[in-house]
Amino acid sequence: MKKRHDFIAAPISRYADTLRAGQGYLFKMPAEWVDHWPELSSLTASLDETQERLAALSPVVGAPRALMARFPRALGQFRLKNDADYEAVIRGGLQRRTRGHEKLVAVVGSALQSAGAHVTMPHPLDLVVHSPVQVIFEVKTLGGRDSLFAVREAVGQLLEYRHFRGPSSASLGIVLGENPGNEIVSYVEETLGMLLIWCEGKVIRGGPLTAKRLSAIGVVGLGI
Repeated sequence: MKKRHDFIAAPISRYADTLRAGQGYLFKMPAEWVDHWPELSSLTASLDETQERLAALSPVVGAPRALMARFPRALGQFRLKNDADYEAVIRGGLQRRTRGHEKLVAVVGSALQSAGAHVTMPHPLDLVVHSPVQVIFEVKTLGGRDSLFAVREAVGQLLEYRHFRGPSSASLGIVLGENPGNEIVSYVEETLGMLLIWCEGKVIRGGPLTAKRLSAIGVVGLGI
């Protein structure tokens, strides 16, 4: 751990030639430590839904353009991230993203890549399809929220990302963790003119206009 990180967050400490539990009530643990112990990893999995609900309540801080400037405009690669929580630029600031969010990014990104699309994950953007069509996708888990709130949040981010980061000619798309219902699908596709897809397990679904648009990159046989 010391070779890879400056700081080791461990709930144990070395005392002479033995290991002892840390003296305290709350400890930050590395993902590698949690995943090693089934009792801990199963506990974190059971709390995913609660974590998604709480993440939506977390504060947003910082100025958007200053924060956006922290991240280069590099093309980047499609490289799955650790599904532990981390901070990302959204809605003009920093907010915590969760394990569920990264799982959803992984499912959709891998499916698009398998369908022949060139996909990258240039932080803070969730997913960018570069060819044969250009699409910037913002991924949202609902965490018990109404899907309209997630769509509203995603729209602001997508417009900022396209303006400040690009590609400026890209279409915009929203990915949700659940079926939002026909009314929201119609609103996003017909009124906003954006793509909308969601996941049911590991199966990708989408509205009729989204299916037509994504057929250009060969997304077939995946529920769309």
